[in-house]
Amino acid sequence: MSNAVQLAIADRVASRLTTKGAHSVVLVGSIVRGDEHKYSDIDVIALGAGPHYALEVIEGHLVSISWRTPAAVRESFDDPFIAGGAVPAWRGALLIRDPNGVAASVQHAAHSWQWESIHTQCERAVAQEVTEYTEEVFRIVGLRRAGRRRAAAGVRSGMLYPLCRAMAIHHRLFYDSENAMWELVGAAMGHDWMRDFDIAAGVERGAADLAMLSLYRMAAHRVDRALSPVQRSVVEAAVRCTEDAV
Repeated sequence: MSNAVQLAIADRVASRLTTKGAHSVVLVGSIVRGDEHKYSDIDVIALGAGPHYALEVIEGHLVSISWRTPAAVRESFDDPFIAGGAVPAWRGALLIRDPNGVAASVQHAAHSWQWESIHTQCERAVAQEVTEYTEEVFRIVGLRRAGRRRAAAGVRSGMLYPLCRAMAIHHRLFYDSENAMWELVGAAMGHDWMRDFDIAAGVERGAADLAMLSLYRMAAHRVDRALSPVQRSVVEAAVRCTEDAV
């Protein structure tokens, strides 16, 4: 699929953004990677002060425009919840407007960045995330036993993404697009995770609640070494609770 039309739209948007004060304008996402499809959006980042996020439709194409200061972008590289997507996005970014080399400097920082620089933050983030979702585990088990399957499904649906994201951090995965995160996490976690994920997400038929609880147990096992004694006691209680769900 040719992306000439999308690139031309991005170039016109960049011209408009520079007149509004953007220091630099870059293109990220599927258009740059070359794996776009008919409904892919055009992801534009303007470096400067402006609206945090906006959507437009231009010639039938959805365009997302994000304003960020260079400092905010660099800070995002050190956020465990953002780095996995932000770093590879900036490494592969297409610099559309960059007269003073501001975007090039940010891109250089992305290329030199390493997970080891935020190792401690990652361990703490994963431990906290898995611990916090013990509440959802208890809710799923309680709602399931009470026969409130729709309510349990609502809790389950809100739990799937954060748990997968925590495992992406745990394995220090780069995924650029969140669309790729699911497969990468599955490959890192193994066959059992992929099987239960498909059931919990509704890709395959099965007991979705039980599959979600199984995913939690696997995640808890993987991050055990990162848990504090208090966190471990909470997580172990949640794991024991899952045994009452059958």
